[in-house]
Amino acid sequence: MQKCLCRWIHQRLGAAWSSWFEWAAERKRTGKLAQQAAMRWLYMQLAAALNTWRETAGQMVHEQQMLMRAVMRMLHAQLAQALEKWRSVAEDSNKQAHLCGGAIRRMLNRKLSQAWEKWQQVAAEMKEQERLLRLAVMRMIHVNLAQALAKWRGVAEDSNKQACLLYTSDAADEEDSVDLGGRR
Repeated sequence: MQKCLCRWIHQRLGAAWSSWFEWAAERKRTGKLAQQAAMRWLYMQLAAALNTWRETAGQMVHEQQMLMRAVMRMLHAQLAQALEKWRSVAEDSNKQAHLCGGAIRRMLNRKLSQAWEKWQQVAAEMKEQERLLRLAVMRMIHVNLAQALAKWRGVAEDSNKQACLLYTSDAADEEDSVDLGGRR
């Protein structure tokens, strides 16, 4: 009996073991199916989230592009206004510079003309002064020459008279004939 009981226990244990093994295999298969279902569900949610993210990202990119275009239009409008204002100011500045340049040129030409006229006047005055100075010097030279000539003539005449007197006095001493012309 003991053998029978042992067989029966072994049989019961074998059946329990088989039953448990089948249950564990079924459980494993069910778990695997549940895991696969969860994964499919998770993948579907991830795919949906990815699609939503893509759509949202696409909209954000589109909105960002639209915003950038609007900003660029504003900047271009401001740049165009600034350029137009700069052109206007530059044109006004060029006109003023041209007008001022003409006035400055006229003033400079007037100043140059006045300076030229003044130079000519001063040069003419200096030339006249030089002429008058030359005449005065010439008069002084002529006066000095005339005085020197007169003095020379006087000295020469005196010397001739003395020579004549000496000659005549020598001739009178010798009682020769006297030639008043200074010749013998």
